[in-house]
Amino acid sequence: RLTAYREGKLRKEQEERRLTHEREATARRCRSTERTRFEQRNAEMIRGLTSARAQREDSEIKAQRREQKKRRIKAREEEKKEQTELIDTERKKHGVVVAEKFGKAPGSFAGSLIVTRVPGQWSSPAPDPVHESPSPKSTKSQPCSSYGLDWFADAELWFGEPPKPKPKPA
Repeated sequence: RLTAYREGKLRKEQEERRLTHEREATARRCRSTERTRFEQRNAEMIRGLTSARAQREDSEIKAQRREQKKRRIKAREEEKKEQTELIDTERKKHGVVVAEKFGKAPGSFAGSLIVTRVPGQWSSPAPDPVHESPSPKSTKSQPCSSYGLDWFADAELWFGEPPKPKPKPA
């Protein structure tokens, strides 16, 4: 009888412990989800406001980035324009004309920029290829200089910086 009593008592205690544990767990769950209507409405409003603010900030950031991109592109185009103007003025200063269309100079080939000399510039006695055509009698190949291109003497005009004036002896 004594052991049966002890076993029954133990069983009841275990059952009681299990039930209290379950009750506490459900109470904890309810407390975490349970809010008054006022708190719930408040939380929803705050959530809505923060999401609206976040969206507004995102759109502002995107607009700023678009503006920056436009400014960068514009600056790049300006710089490219200035560079081409500078190159053109340098070429004109040194008597180099770039023929934009293909058939302007004898010996031209498609896809190339043709560089010709301006009449009265450079010491080469070559004819001006734009205005004077070479004599049709000559069948032998003509050197580059006859087209106004003296690649060795004026290489810096084509590939590098313009020649600097030589200092005069004092």
